[in-house]
Amino acid sequence: MQIEEQEEILMQILGLPSGTARNRGSAKQILKKWVQDIFAGKYDVKVQDFGSSWRDGLAFNAMVHNIDSTLVQMDQLKYRTHRENLEHAFTQAETYLGIPKLLDPEDVDVERPDEKSIMTYVAQFFQAYPEAAKRKPSEVMDETPKTVSVEELIAKIRSTEQLVSKSLQDSDSSLDEHFTEYNQTCQQYQSFEELLDQLNTEWKEAAHGSSSRDSSELEIAEEALKSLRDLIDRWRWHIDNLAPGDFGTVAKWTSQAEQWLKATEDSWYQSTSSNKRRGMAGRPTESWRPSSADPPHSPPSFDRIESLFKEESEIFGLSNHRANSMRDLLSRAVEHQGELMNSEFIDQLSRRLSDALAKEPGYTACLTASKARRGFLDLLYATHFTDTEVGVSLRSRRKASATGLEYRLADWTAVLEGSNTDENRDLVQDSLIDYEHCLETEKVPGKLEKTQQEIRKQHTLLTELAVADGKLPPKNALKVIAEWIRDGDKKWNTEKANNIRSIGEELKRRLDAWDTWMQCTQNLERWLSRAERMINAQLEPGDDRGEVYRWIEEAQEAAEFLGNVSDVKKLQQFEERLVKLDQNVSYVFKAFFLYDQKFSLLFFTNVRI
Repeated sequence: MQIEEQEEILMQILGLPSGTARNRGSAKQILKKWVQDIFAGKYDVKVQDFGSSWRDGLAFNAMVHNIDSTLVQMDQLKYRTHRENLEHAFTQAETYLGIPKLLDPEDVDVERPDEKSIMTYVAQFFQAYPEAAKRKPSEVMDETPKTVSVEELIAKIRSTEQLVSKSLQDSDSSLDEHFTEYNQTCQQYQSFEELLDQLNTEWKEAAHGSSSRDSSELEIAEEALKSLRDLIDRWRWHIDNLAPGDFGTVAKWTSQAEQWLKATEDSWYQSTSSNKRRGMAGRPTESWRPSSADPPHSPPSFDRIESLFKEESEIFGLSNHRANSMRDLLSRAVEHQGELMNSEFIDQLSRRLSDALAKEPGYTACLTASKARRGFLDLLYATHFTDTEVGVSLRSRRKASATGLEYRLADWTAVLEGSNTDENRDLVQDSLIDYEHCLETEKVPGKLEKTQQEIRKQHTLLTELAVADGKLPPKNALKVIAEWIRDGDKKWNTEKANNIRSIGEELKRRLDAWDTWMQCTQNLERWLSRAERMINAQLEPGDDRGEVYRWIEEAQEAAEFLGNVSDVKKLQQFEERLVKLDQNVSYVFKAFFLYDQKFSLLFFTNVRI
């Protein structure tokens, strides 16, 4: 655009007659005063002219923010380059405010920007938003993301998602074009995050909303934002594939590292954020039962954890040697080919590479803690079985049971309490074998303690990393792993370890009671059978009453210890046979058997049948 045309447009916008130097001077003063009124008391931006004062892009962004504060995050501008700030302001103004993009960043980011061009561009704001200078500082500051509804936020996210999808399919644009659009979208994404945080805060402050609809819409917004984040990440990795030469090698490696970090952050534990909101809103949450599910925030399967460890080793290499080689390669590429690449892309790639290297230890620590936690839960609650060598008996196969300790403990306790009406000696022996295998061969108690120690070790490491930089550990890492430690201490502690150790002695006592019971009942069976044969043969049974009384006493003690189990009913059968013997015995032996019967009946009144 020619200078004369710019002046003519400027005069028309400001409502001044064209053609005289005086009017042109008045136009400059009017526009400058209008701009200074916009910035006064609202922004730490000094505009002394329409040249170098605008070079860093802060003034342009402040003008956009003054009209719609959701379009610019002023506190983020200091972290960006001049051209990034300029591009952001021009794009936001054109997309959302309807201001034509008359300038390019490279035209403004120079030692002496063209004054007339900047004035003409600024005049577009004056024409479209003449009242902008009248806005008070409080009005600008009060215009926060809370003015946007959840529905509006979701619509904005979906709209941006469509634009990103189109960019992913764009094979004609250059790396620089993709990169510029990508950075603008990232800035927009950050504004969406702030909006969602504000809406979540409002929902909590309003006693969780007037209805469940508010909660469900926020969850939809969260999912939409996560979907957009995933799409933006894919776009960044697509741009990496466009980088040439050594820069491309480093960029592709960095994208692999970031994908691993993302996969690890998404899966090292099971998030329950949505359930938490429903619980806060007063809806009942399902209680956890070991037999049906893992507790909240459980780690993934061992296979998933091992897969992530394998990927980490392939990407970063032993002692991070591959990562370090990429850093060296980038340094050489910058030295020899840096002038051929977009400097902002190089800077961002360098930051991404450094971030990946810095984050890897924390993410690996989370995976290590996750593996230990998975082991802890499986030791307690696993429900599968494994067989030993082929051909062993069913009883022996129980020794290789991989069932979790909590279930085994429940089985052992049921045996000790005598609550299993089908109990017999084999069942008690199987329980003792399983108990000894659990403690001596599988060494489950020791493994439980080691997993807890490992989790504590990784928590300490993550704490140190967080002190150095809070962004190094994955999100919620310290909170979740501390929760694992507390839960583990409840499920396995000194009291439970001592209780487990005492169970072995109790099982041995119960097995001894069964041995005593079976030996005494076998002796009584043999004696009764022999006595019955002798009575039938009209022979005297013999004078061994002392042995009979001892067997009965020992059987009584064993029965009292074992409780109400099915085999104790044999005592009733012995009583009936003793009574029958008494009825059939001759007068010579009657006194003996009457005495036995009296003893037996006295005994049976004290035995639970």
